[in-house]
Amino acid sequence: MGSHLAQLAETKAAASCGTSRSSSPPRKRVWRDYWLATSERQGHPVLIGAVTDQPDAFLTVIADGDGIALVPESAARYYARPGITYRPVTGVSPSKVGVAWSPVNDTNPVGQDFVRCCLDNKPPA
Repeated sequence: MGSHLAQLAETKAAASCGTSRSSSPPRKRVWRDYWLATSERQGHPVLIGAVTDQPDAFLTVIADGDGIALVPESAARYYARPGITYRPVTGVSPSKVGVAWSPVNDTNPVGQDFVRCCLDNKPPA
């Protein structure tokens, strides 16, 4: 049994308040708070269902209908599987991604191309 939110083309973050969440462990506080949208919950408490830092366990909880989760848009491609529906969510701060690389690999042309691509597409500060 899936979430009623899966029937929508898009949902607002506030609409999911009161729905059990699949979450990472508390030791990953900044990560956890962001993906639980704690700053956008307008005082609504987070209902934590399953807690895991393993992607397969996280996705199994969702596929079994025991919770929902916010994930990056790329997860829809990378973690596509039966029983999981991905929908755009509005009302949540955009995520930020950083790129780090080892100076040891600075001579690798593939790494150089990737970093150059990231820098060429960097949003204005």
